[in-house]
Amino acid sequence: MNNNFSNNIKTLRNKLNLTQKDFAEKIQVTAPTLNAYEKGTKKPNFDTLIKISQEFNISLDELCGLNGDNPNNISNVETYSDVFKTLISLFENDNLIIYFELINNGFNNKFNIKIQNKIICEFLSEYKTMSDLKDKGSISDNIFNEWYNSKLDKYNDRFIEHRDF
Repeated sequence: MNNNFSNNIKTLRNKLNLTQKDFAEKIQVTAPTLNAYEKGTKKPNFDTLIKISQEFNISLDELCGLNGDNPNNISNVETYSDVFKTLISLFENDNLIIYFELINNGFNNKFNIKIQNKIICEFLSEYKTMSDLKDKGSISDNIFNEWYNSKLDKYNDRFIEHRDF
């Protein structure tokens, strides 16, 4: 674990708008212990790292600052270049069957991306529906986030298999 952990845990807490006390309660440590983590004077044990990872849906690599320039890490997609690298990494993944085609309608070009995986397609369909409901104000951000996190939890330990195609 490098010194990025201290910055990463503080950044995570701030992104979530949690006080040190609230964050500490969620990971079952005291506020002074969390403060020491954020200052870099103390390092968490493995069980605490796992609690943080699971509670806040963050990878251990990202939490500990080990993700580096991994092209498969999409947590920091900010530029078109980042988007292009992410798309290419998906297309080149041997566990997925993803096709894309250029559609030229005479006015502008469009790309269709076809994914041949029923689980991914079902998730994207549900995501679109839930996202539309959230955008229309029919459901709250909290309801959307609960749905989204429940989906992530459901498939967290399920690996892509060819029988899913």
